[in-house]
Amino acid sequence: MTIKKNKMKKHLITMLVALLMLNNSYCQTDCYFKFDTMKVLRNENLDFFINKLQTDSFNIGHDKHKIPLYIRKQLTCLLGDSLIANPNEDWQSSDVVFSEPDKVVWRQLVFFAQSNSVFFIVYLHGGIGVSTHLVLMNFRNKKMIDFWSGWGLRDITNVKKAVEYMKHNRKKLNTNIIEL
Repeated sequence: MTIKKNKMKKHLITMLVALLMLNNSYCQTDCYFKFDTMKVLRNENLDFFINKLQTDSFNIGHDKHKIPLYIRKQLTCLLGDSLIANPNEDWQSSDVVFSEPDKVVWRQLVFFAQSNSVFFIVYLHGGIGVSTHLVLMNFRNKKMIDFWSGWGLRDITNVKKAVEYMKHNRKKLNTNIIEL
């Protein structure tokens, strides 16, 4: 009887995990672009973006106000808000919050890079510890056609370091959750 209960528990846990993964894969905000969560989590489009980062010519920026409006709109939709601090501006780097919750800025821009078709942003995200987020978007005629995101180390301060980090740590770039 105990063996049968253990098998039933194992099947129930497996079904719950599968259901949670399925739910996570298809739950997105109503943005202008629907991305394939599993494609991102499996890094299926990462090689395309790494190649673009190595071959395209990029303009580098460190001021959130210099991000083009059509990209800011997409970021706002993906991030759920447009609150990001510029480098050297105050932001919430820990989970101890002393200000009003709707005014907390949880992200700080490290840099962004823009070519004719690719936009790449690296920012720090506060909470329980600080994490570095990397977000890549492919645009055609100001419409996003592809997307990738992952996590990195705090010392990703330029495109070259980002490319090297992504190449050498591709299995560590994503968990089973896309958190922006």
